Amino acid sequence: MASLAGAVVVSRVSEAGRFLDWREGGMLFAEFVEIAEPTREHLVMFVGETVELLRLAVDSDDLADRLFRKDAAFREMARGSFHTDVIPAAQDLQLAINNIPDEQLERHGLLGSAARFKYGAIARLAEEWRVWRGRLTAALTFRHLLEAVDALLDSLIQAAGGIGAVLKEFKDATMALAAG
Repeated sequence: MASLAGAVVVSRVSEAGRFLDWREGGMLFAEFVEIAEPTREHLVMFVGETVELLRLAVDSDDLADRLFRKDAAFREMARGSFHTDVIPAAQDLQLAINNIPDEQLERHGLLGSAARFKYGAIARLAEEWRVWRGRLTAALTFRHLLEAVDALLDSLIQAAGGIGAVLKEFKDATMALAAG
């Protein structure tokens, strides 16, 4: 079984407790299309990039204005929940990945060809969102990306015995806002 040191999480989080983008100024999920053999490290990276995607939802003015309909108090409520609930849940989930048996990861489609397909779908939809971001259809493409993220995130949380569920719930609420 692969070993993930606790430093994996720490190295991905800034001193302010914010998950770091994996490529300085880079694009989230871009490397996922090239994953030949999914590993636990890819799952840790997936959680971190999912958190960064949700951070964009609460911190990026162009997207947040659409999602929160320019309601500053509602946006601040979401931002508070993101920092106090979502980030710690994501860190717990990253740490739990090391304790999930390989057989369980395989059963949930988190390794092998099922995982490659999920990662590929996420990467392609992330690219589509980058192209459309800032336009009127950005919320719709953002929602499609969140739906693809959900397939992998849901499997991972189930395999981890529910650890990190608040991350999925926040993603679900954000996805519902993108639909409206």
